[in-house]
Amino acid sequence: MRKVMLKKASALLLMFCFMLSPFSSVFAATAEASADDTPTTSAVEIQVAYPDGTIMDQGVLYVALDDESYSTYTSFGENGVFLFDLPDGTYNVSGVTDFTSWESITFYDSFTVSGGNAQTYTLQLPPKIVGSIVTADGADLPYGRLYLTGSDGSTTNGYVTNVDDGAFSLYLPDGTYTADFLSEWNHMWAVTLHSSFTVTGGQVEQTPLVITVPLQYTGTVTKNGAPLSSAVVYFQSTDDSSISYEGRVMNGNLSVFLLNGNYHIDKVLDLNTSQEYNVNLNVTVEDGAVVPGGPLTITIP
Repeated sequence: MRKVMLKKASALLLMFCFMLSPFSSVFAATAEASADDTPTTSAVEIQVAYPDGTIMDQGVLYVALDDESYSTYTSFGENGVFLFDLPDGTYNVSGVTDFTSWESITFYDSFTVSGGNAQTYTLQLPPKIVGSIVTADGADLPYGRLYLTGSDGSTTNGYVTNVDDGAFSLYLPDGTYTADFLSEWNHMWAVTLHSSFTVTGGQVEQTPLVITVPLQYTGTVTKNGAPLSSAVVYFQSTDDSSISYEGRVMNGNLSVFLLNGNYHIDKVLDLNTSQEYNVNLNVTVEDGAVVPGGPLTITIP
Protein backbone atom coordinates (compact mmCIF):
# COMPACT_ATOMS: atom_id res chain seq x y z
CA MET A 1 0.00 0.00 0.00
CA ARG A 2 2.82 2.37 0.91
CA LYS A 3 4.61 1.64 -2.39
CA VAL A 4 1.46 2.47 -4.33
CA MET A 5 1.15 5.80 -2.54
CA LEU A 6 4.80 6.65 -3.22
CA LYS A 7 4.35 5.82 -6.90
CA LYS A 8 1.29 8.08 -7.06
CA ALA A 9 3.16 10.90 -5.31
CA SER A 10 6.10 10.54 -7.71
CA ALA A 11 3.75 10.62 -10.67
CA LEU A 12 2.06 13.75 -9.39
CA LEU A 13 5.42 15.41 -8.81
CA LEU A 14 6.57 14.59 -12.34
CA MET A 15 3.28 15.89 -13.75
CA PHE A 16 3.63 19.13 -11.73
CA CYS A 17 7.21 19.64 -12.97
CA PHE A 18 6.08 18.97 -16.53
CA MET A 19 3.32 21.56 -16.17
CA LEU A 20 5.79 24.14 -14.86
CA SER A 21 8.47 23.50 -17.46
CA PRO A 22 7.00 25.82 -20.14
CA PHE A 23 7.03 28.67 -17.64
CA SER A 24 10.60 28.23 -16.46
CA SER A 25 11.95 30.08 -19.48
CA VAL A 26 9.39 32.83 -18.91
CA PHE A 27 10.49 33.26 -15.30
CA ALA A 28 14.12 33.38 -16.37
CA ALA A 29 13.37 35.87 -19.13
CA THR A 30 11.40 38.06 -16.72
CA ALA A 31 14.24 38.08 -14.22
CA GLU A 32 16.69 38.92 -16.99
CA ALA A 33 14.44 41.70 -18.29
CA SER A 34 14.09 43.13 -14.77
CA ALA A 35 17.86 43.25 -14.46
CA ASP A 36 18.14 44.91 -17.87
CA ASP A 37 15.49 47.49 -16.93
CA THR A 38 17.51 48.68 -13.93
CA PRO A 39 18.90 52.07 -15.00
CA THR A 40 22.64 52.68 -14.98
CA THR A 41 23.59 55.16 -12.30
CA SER A 42 26.64 57.33 -11.79
CA ALA A 43 28.29 58.61 -8.64
CA VAL A 44 28.13 62.38 -8.95
CA GLU A 45 29.95 64.92 -6.79
CA ILE A 46 28.74 68.52 -6.96
CA GLN A 47 30.26 71.63 -5.45
CA VAL A 48 28.48 74.98 -5.29
CA ALA A 49 30.77 77.99 -5.61
CA TYR A 50 29.98 81.55 -4.60
CA PRO A 51 30.86 84.34 -7.07
CA ASP A 52 34.26 84.82 -5.38
CA GLY A 53 35.06 81.12 -5.77
CA THR A 54 34.40 80.14 -2.14
CA ILE A 55 32.89 76.65 -1.95
CA MET A 56 29.68 76.24 0.05
CA ASP A 57 30.59 74.01 3.00
CA GLN A 58 27.23 72.61 4.13
CA GLY A 59 23.73 72.73 2.73
CA VAL A 60 20.97 70.96 0.85
CA LEU A 61 20.78 70.78 -2.94
CA TYR A 62 17.84 69.63 -5.05
CA VAL A 63 18.12 68.49 -8.65
CA ALA A 64 15.40 67.34 -11.04
CA LEU A 65 15.65 65.07 -14.07
CA ASP A 66 14.76 66.97 -17.23
CA ASP A 67 12.22 64.53 -18.67
CA GLU A 68 8.51 63.76 -18.40
CA SER A 69 8.90 62.20 -14.95
CA TYR A 70 10.80 65.21 -13.54
CA SER A 71 12.14 62.93 -10.79
CA THR A 72 13.80 64.88 -7.98
CA TYR A 73 16.88 64.01 -5.95
CA THR A 74 18.19 65.56 -2.74
CA SER A 75 21.65 65.70 -1.22
CA PHE A 76 22.79 67.10 2.11
CA GLY A 77 26.30 68.40 1.48
CA GLU A 78 29.20 68.22 3.90
CA ASN A 79 32.78 69.46 3.59
CA GLY A 80 31.90 71.24 0.36
CA VAL A 81 30.56 68.21 -1.52
CA PHE A 82 27.02 67.15 -2.46
CA LEU A 83 26.92 63.43 -3.32
CA PHE A 84 24.32 61.91 -5.67
CA ASP A 85 23.78 58.52 -7.33
CA LEU A 86 21.97 59.44 -10.54
CA PRO A 87 20.64 57.68 -13.66
CA ASP A 88 21.80 58.99 -17.03
CA GLY A 89 20.13 62.20 -18.10
CA THR A 90 20.17 65.98 -17.91
CA TYR A 91 19.41 67.53 -14.53
CA ASN A 92 18.11 71.00 -13.65
CA VAL A 93 19.05 72.93 -10.53
CA SER A 94 16.87 75.74 -9.20
CA GLY A 95 18.21 76.45 -5.74
CA VAL A 96 20.35 75.56 -2.75
CA THR A 97 20.24 76.30 0.98
CA ASP A 98 23.49 77.18 2.77
CA PHE A 99 23.42 75.69 6.29
CA THR A 100 26.18 78.05 7.46
CA SER A 101 24.33 81.28 6.69
CA TRP A 102 20.84 79.70 6.44
CA GLU A 103 20.46 81.53 3.16
CA SER A 104 18.05 79.98 0.64
CA ILE A 105 19.41 80.85 -2.79
CA THR A 106 17.43 80.66 -6.02
CA PHE A 107 19.65 80.00 -9.03
CA TYR A 108 19.35 78.05 -12.26
CA ASP A 109 21.88 75.66 -13.77
CA SER A 110 22.02 72.21 -15.37
CA PHE A 111 24.39 69.29 -15.85
CA THR A 112 24.39 65.96 -17.70
CA VAL A 113 25.12 62.48 -16.35
CA SER A 114 26.10 59.65 -18.68
CA GLY A 115 28.05 56.40 -18.96
CA GLY A 116 27.78 55.19 -15.38
CA ASN A 117 31.16 56.75 -14.51
CA ALA A 118 32.02 58.90 -11.50
CA GLN A 119 31.56 62.56 -12.39
CA THR A 120 32.33 65.88 -10.71
CA TYR A 121 30.70 69.27 -11.32
CA THR A 122 31.13 72.75 -9.90
CA LEU A 123 28.05 74.98 -10.10
CA GLN A 124 28.91 78.69 -10.01
CA LEU A 125 26.46 81.14 -8.46
CA PRO A 126 25.80 84.35 -10.44
CA PRO A 127 26.88 87.73 -9.01
CA LYS A 128 25.29 88.80 -5.74
CA ILE A 129 22.84 91.69 -6.00
CA VAL A 130 21.96 93.63 -2.84
CA GLY A 131 18.97 95.93 -2.47
CA SER A 132 16.60 97.48 0.01
CA ILE A 133 12.85 97.69 0.32
CA VAL A 134 11.00 100.49 2.10
CA THR A 135 7.45 101.51 2.83
CA ALA A 136 5.90 104.50 1.08
CA ASP A 137 6.97 106.79 3.94
CA GLY A 138 10.59 105.65 3.64
CA ALA A 139 10.77 103.26 6.59
CA ASP A 140 12.65 99.97 6.23
CA LEU A 141 10.37 97.00 5.77
CA PRO A 142 11.01 94.82 8.84
CA TYR A 143 10.46 91.43 7.20
CA GLY A 144 8.74 89.61 4.35
CA ARG A 145 9.23 87.33 1.33
CA LEU A 146 10.03 89.02 -1.97
CA TYR A 147 9.05 87.32 -5.24
CA LEU A 148 10.52 88.31 -8.60
CA THR A 149 10.59 87.21 -12.23
CA GLY A 150 13.58 87.69 -14.48
CA SER A 151 14.40 87.19 -18.14
CA ASP A 152 17.60 87.07 -20.16
CA GLY A 153 15.63 87.61 -23.36
CA SER A 154 14.95 83.93 -24.03
CA THR A 155 14.16 82.31 -20.67
CA THR A 156 12.00 83.58 -17.82
CA ASN A 157 12.56 82.33 -14.27
CA GLY A 158 11.15 83.00 -10.84
CA TYR A 159 13.17 84.08 -7.81
CA VAL A 160 12.37 84.43 -4.10
CA THR A 161 14.31 85.86 -1.18
CA ASN A 162 13.76 86.95 2.40
CA VAL A 163 13.59 90.58 3.53
CA ASP A 164 15.27 91.38 6.83
CA ASP A 165 15.31 94.90 8.29
CA GLY A 166 14.73 96.44 4.88
CA ALA A 167 17.52 94.52 3.12
CA PHE A 168 17.51 91.65 0.64
CA SER A 169 20.02 89.89 -1.60
CA LEU A 170 19.81 87.72 -4.72
CA TYR A 171 22.25 85.94 -7.01
CA LEU A 172 21.26 87.08 -10.50
CA PRO A 173 22.64 86.68 -14.01
CA ASP A 174 22.38 89.57 -16.45
CA GLY A 175 18.79 90.32 -17.44
CA THR A 176 15.69 92.35 -16.67
CA TYR A 177 13.81 91.74 -13.42
CA THR A 178 10.49 92.69 -11.90
CA ALA A 179 9.70 92.59 -8.19
CA ASP A 180 6.20 91.13 -8.44
CA PHE A 181 4.87 90.93 -4.92
CA LEU A 182 5.67 90.79 -1.23
CA SER A 183 4.17 88.27 1.21
CA GLU A 184 4.24 87.59 4.96
CA TRP A 185 4.28 91.28 5.80
CA ASN A 186 0.79 92.75 5.60
CA HIS A 187 -1.83 90.54 7.21
CA MET A 188 -4.47 91.48 4.65
CA TRP A 189 -2.90 90.07 1.47
CA ALA A 190 0.26 89.78 -0.62
CA VAL A 191 1.29 93.25 -1.75
CA THR A 192 1.80 93.74 -5.50
CA LEU A 193 4.86 95.85 -6.33
CA HIS A 194 5.47 96.27 -10.11
CA SER A 195 9.06 97.45 -9.57
CA SER A 196 11.62 96.68 -12.31
CA PHE A 197 15.42 96.82 -12.63
CA THR A 198 18.16 95.60 -14.97
CA VAL A 199 21.39 93.70 -14.23
CA THR A 200 24.27 94.19 -16.68
CA GLY A 201 27.79 92.88 -16.19
CA GLY A 202 26.88 91.68 -12.72
CA GLN A 203 25.77 95.18 -11.62
CA VAL A 204 22.38 96.82 -11.20
CA GLU A 205 21.97 99.67 -13.68
CA GLN A 206 19.67 101.60 -11.34
CA THR A 207 21.79 102.12 -8.22
CA PRO A 208 21.10 102.05 -5.40
CA LEU A 209 18.46 99.34 -5.83
CA VAL A 210 15.50 100.47 -3.73
CA ILE A 211 12.02 98.96 -4.00
CA THR A 212 9.20 101.04 -2.56
CA VAL A 213 5.94 99.52 -1.40
CA PRO A 214 3.00 101.49 -2.85
CA LEU A 215 0.73 103.53 -0.61
CA GLN A 216 -2.13 101.78 1.15
CA TYR A 217 -5.75 102.69 0.48
CA THR A 218 -8.75 101.52 2.47
CA GLY A 219 -12.49 101.30 1.93
CA THR A 220 -15.58 99.18 2.42
CA VAL A 221 -17.34 96.50 0.37
CA THR A 222 -20.96 95.53 1.01
CA LYS A 223 -23.49 93.20 -0.61
CA ASN A 224 -27.18 94.01 -0.11
CA GLY A 225 -26.10 96.38 2.65
CA ALA A 226 -24.13 93.72 4.55
CA PRO A 227 -20.31 93.63 4.67
CA LEU A 228 -18.61 90.86 2.68
CA SER A 229 -16.66 88.77 5.15
CA SER A 230 -13.90 87.65 2.76
CA ALA A 231 -13.39 88.84 -0.81
CA VAL A 232 -10.96 90.10 -3.46
CA VAL A 233 -11.38 93.34 -5.42
CA TYR A 234 -9.65 93.58 -8.80
CA PHE A 235 -8.06 96.89 -9.86
CA GLN A 236 -6.88 97.35 -13.46
CA SER A 237 -4.77 100.38 -14.33
CA THR A 238 -6.21 102.44 -17.17
CA ASP A 239 -2.83 104.18 -17.59
CA ASP A 240 -0.83 100.97 -18.17
CA SER A 241 -2.57 97.74 -19.18
CA SER A 242 0.29 95.66 -17.72
CA ILE A 243 -0.43 96.87 -14.18
CA SER A 244 -3.15 95.34 -12.02
CA TYR A 245 -3.70 94.89 -8.31
CA GLU A 246 -5.83 92.81 -5.98
CA GLY A 247 -7.40 94.35 -2.90
CA ARG A 248 -8.25 92.18 0.10
CA VAL A 249 -11.57 92.40 1.92
CA MET A 250 -11.99 91.14 5.48
CA ASN A 251 -15.24 91.71 7.36
CA GLY A 252 -16.24 94.36 4.86
CA ASN A 253 -12.96 96.31 5.16
CA LEU A 254 -10.94 96.78 1.96
CA SER A 255 -7.17 97.19 1.89
CA VAL A 256 -5.11 97.66 -1.28
CA PHE A 257 -1.65 99.05 -2.12
CA LEU A 258 -1.64 101.17 -5.30
CA LEU A 259 0.71 103.31 -7.32
CA ASN A 260 -0.54 106.79 -8.17
CA GLY A 261 -2.86 106.64 -11.18
CA ASN A 262 -6.25 105.79 -12.61
CA TYR A 263 -7.93 102.43 -12.10
CA HIS A 264 -11.02 100.53 -13.16
CA ILE A 265 -12.68 98.07 -10.77
CA ASP A 266 -14.54 95.46 -12.79
CA LYS A 267 -15.28 92.62 -10.37
CA VAL A 268 -15.36 91.41 -6.79
CA LEU A 269 -14.81 87.76 -5.88
CA ASP A 270 -16.55 86.42 -2.76
CA LEU A 271 -14.05 83.90 -1.36
CA ASN A 272 -16.67 82.17 0.78
CA THR A 273 -19.03 81.35 -2.08
CA SER A 274 -16.67 81.67 -5.11
CA GLN A 275 -19.30 84.01 -6.55
CA GLU A 276 -18.05 86.80 -8.83
CA TYR A 277 -19.90 90.12 -8.87
CA ASN A 278 -19.47 92.50 -11.78
CA VAL A 279 -18.93 96.13 -10.88
CA ASN A 280 -18.11 99.20 -12.96
CA LEU A 281 -16.22 101.75 -10.94
CA ASN A 282 -13.41 104.12 -11.90
CA VAL A 283 -11.11 105.57 -9.24
CA THR A 284 -8.07 107.82 -9.16
CA VAL A 285 -5.51 107.67 -6.34
CA GLU A 286 -2.77 110.18 -5.66
CA ASP A 287 -0.31 110.39 -2.77
CA GLY A 288 -2.53 108.42 -0.40
CA ALA A 289 -5.83 110.10 -1.27
CA VAL A 290 -8.72 108.93 -3.42
CA VAL A 291 -9.72 111.63 -5.93
CA PRO A 292 -12.08 113.43 -5.51
CA GLY A 293 -12.53 111.95 -2.04
CA GLY A 294 -12.35 108.71 -0.11
CA PRO A 295 -12.40 106.18 1.27
CA LEU A 296 -13.27 103.68 -1.44
CA THR A 297 -16.83 102.50 -1.17
CA ILE A 298 -18.03 99.54 -3.23
CA THR A 299 -21.69 98.62 -3.05
CA ILE A 300 -22.97 95.42 -4.66
CA PRO A 301 -26.74 95.26 -5.15
